[in-house]
Amino acid sequence: MGKIGGFVGVFTFPFLMAWHGLPATEGAAAVVSVLGLIVTIFLLPETKGKSLEELSEQPSSPLEKAVA
Repeated sequence: MGKIGGFVGVFTFPFLMAWHGLPATEGAAAVVSVLGLIVTIFLLPETKGKSLEELSEQPSSPLEKAVA
């Protein structure tokens, strides 16, 4: 999603600059950044203290793979 957002941002930036100028364009970028922060904080699970195996919920050892 970040790459898509970067792609869209690069091509919409000149249009926003021509339409409302630099302050409005920077304001729009700030709003999008705050929305991204809110989505990150509230919608992504906390990963502190967990290994990648715990997060992926896939068996990590051959014994766990055989049991699964």
